[in-house]
Parts: sequence; structure tokens; C-alpha cells
Amino acid sequence: MNLYELFYRTEEREGVEKAQVQKRPEGMALFWLAISQNPWDMIKLNLAFLISCIPIITIPAALAALFGMNYRFLLGKHIDFLSDYWELFKESFKRATVIGLLSMILMFAISFAIYFYATLAASELMFAFVAVLLSMLLLSVITMSFYVYPMLILTDLRMVQIIKNAFYLTIVCLPRNALTLVVIAVLLIIAIFSFPISLLIYAVMGFSLFGIIIAFSTYKGIMKYVIRD
Repeated sequence: MNLYELFYRTEEREGVEKAQVQKRPEGMALFWLAISQNPWDMIKLNLAFLISCIPIITIPAALAALFGMNYRFLLGKHIDFLSDYWELFKESFKRATVIGLLSMILMFAISFAIYFYATLAASELMFAFVAVLLSMLLLSVITMSFYVYPMLILTDLRMVQIIKNAFYLTIVCLPRNALTLVVIAVLLIIAIFSFPISLLIYAVMGFSLFGIIIAFSTYKGIMKYVIRD
């Protein structure tokens, strides 16, 4: 039994929820339904995420729990908020911490390389080309992380398999991934120009909102190619 079965199909819940899950809409209707049905839970999720990120080392596990809860919103699952969130947090802690730290180091190294080659681009056009390629690589790594954290929760696959699946889904679901990156970039730009009002929004629901956007974006690919329900 994988973690998807463990957390999302427990016998106590399956009988009550089976009909609900079968009636879930598709596309943007599912996204809006998940938000409209769980506004208070999203606020609580945002607070729980912020609290569990206070020791920086726990950020990867907090991200995994954030995505796990957002998948439950999308699937229309019954939620016992506190126990579900902390159970997901504890179950994913070791694997999420390892893969999270590695990905952060990789992103930092690529970002530094982009800055380095961008500063040299003024004297040699080839360096600008290298900086562009590295920027595309950084976006790919970020997109892979969108799939990695949900799979840490939904499956008991080895980390190597999770990374391979994330790479595959980054390519196979490219149009959807590109649109997600654009939406996130637009929201971040709006947040910058609406500061400090945006600070209050992030404190209330901002991170859970980003979480459900990414969960919605990755939902179809993971369910189709990984869970294969």
C-alpha cells in the first residue's frame, strides 16, 4: 500500500467519500470548488505552514504537508485538520528534508552561475546565451519541485524514482507547467507592487493559495502518469 492509499483512502473515509470523489468536476471548476469549500481550512493551513517553517530546516517538510493538504481539498476529502497536517508533516519529514536541501543547494548554485555569466555578457554575447540556458535550467528545477513534494506525500517511491518522475512530468506537462510559472510570476509581481498590503494577504492565505495553484497544476499529471487511478 502506498501513501496515497494510506492517507487518501482509509477504510473509515472511503465509504462516505466515494460518491463525493466521483462527482468532482474537472478543469477550473474543480479549482474554484476546492477554494470555495475550504476557505477557513486554507487560512488554517497558511498559519500551520508559517509556524512549521520557523525552524528553516523544516521548510521542505512544511511544503510537503502544504501540498498534501491541498490535494485533499482538490479530491474533496474529509479533513481532520490538525491531525492530518501534522501526520503528513511527520511522515514526509526525513525524505522532504533531504530532497529539499539538495534542491535548494542546486537552485542557489544555478542562480549564482546565472549572475556570474550575466555580468560577463556585456563583453561577450556567448555568456548571455549561457545565462539564458542556465535560467531555463533553473525554471526546470523549480518546476520539478512542484511535482516532487506532492509525490513525497502521495507515493512511497524511492527518491530517485520521484526525481525521475518529476523530470518526466516537467516535460510531458510543459504547457501546463509554463502557464503555472506565468501565473505565479504575475501574482508575485502584484504582491511586490501592492506591498505592504500583500504582506497581510500572505499572512492570512497567500502560501496556501500558491499551494493550491501548484497542486491543481500538478494534479492531472500525477494522477494520470504516477497514481494511475
